[in-house]
Amino acid sequence: MTELYCIVGGIGSAALSVICYAVYRNRSSVLHAVEGAANIDISSALTALQAREDKCIPYAVITGEAHPLKWDDLIESSYKQGVKGLIQEVKILEHKSEYSKSSRTWFNSQRLLSMATDAIPFILRGPYYGFVKVTEPLKARNLDLKVIYDKFEPADSTLGKTLMDWVSGDKTKGFQAVERMLCPGTTLTGIGELSLSEGGVQISPPSNSLPYYLTQLSVEAIIKQLKSSRKTWMVLSAIFACGGSILLLVVLYKAWSRRRERARREREVEPWNFREAARVEVNIPDMDENQGTQCVICLENQRNVVLLNCGHVCSCRTCAQQIHQCPVCRGDIVRMVPIYQS
Repeated sequence: MTELYCIVGGIGSAALSVICYAVYRNRSSVLHAVEGAANIDISSALTALQAREDKCIPYAVITGEAHPLKWDDLIESSYKQGVKGLIQEVKILEHKSEYSKSSRTWFNSQRLLSMATDAIPFILRGPYYGFVKVTEPLKARNLDLKVIYDKFEPADSTLGKTLMDWVSGDKTKGFQAVERMLCPGTTLTGIGELSLSEGGVQISPPSNSLPYYLTQLSVEAIIKQLKSSRKTWMVLSAIFACGGSILLLVVLYKAWSRRRERARREREVEPWNFREAARVEVNIPDMDENQGTQCVICLENQRNVVLLNCGHVCSCRTCAQQIHQCPVCRGDIVRMVPIYQS
């Protein structure tokens, strides 16, 4: 059973190592792409695109302030008057206390009841002139939104409801409303596909499956995060690989030990003639008629081996090769000597 656990653990560790290594390779490719992305100034983005035949830069970095295409299209906050933004995200969370039968304790949890997002077309404006239109901003990674509203409302509690919650092991503590927005004037770093369209220069999700970024972090901070993440996955892959290798080596060692022990036992039980067996100084107890001559294990064959070091004559050679302890005294069998009766 222990070997089965080792085999399952070794295979599982190897599979986890492969998964972690695949994530590590993905992080490495993303890191190399971000490090090699062209850093384009918004003021010169139009000129840079017009100079290319395909009017497109597959992976580029731009930095600018976020502003709406039309100020009248700004999204108003659902909870705070006078606050407007370019992107809005509203979450309703339920906070609960649940009873665990295994640990016999109450633990807190939360559940997402609803989530709504909304966005309007906006641009990234350069420090001097020029702008880049942002497309599909909700698909971007590391999209930093500012918390505009965060309030927790406790649930109504009565004595009867409290008793029912205690019996059911599920108690609602309250509800939390969280609203986050991207405010105009926020400086964003965009990493994606830069192309020339009818409306001008735009940044969009890359067509080569690389990640699309819209974040308040700088390019250097993004690279630092990717390096840290890549190192973590590399270490995890190495740990799982070493663990799986150790478990599989344990299984192989045990199999080799059994094979070696079996070979040793087969070498010890060799067909000796009666004179050679007589030269071995062992204390062979007398076998009278009352004791019987049949093997005590199979009850069919004749007793024809001496079990050492105890010296009992109680089994045949076939049965003795399949046991490790004497069936009479339970002593360990070191070796066996054939005997021949006349």
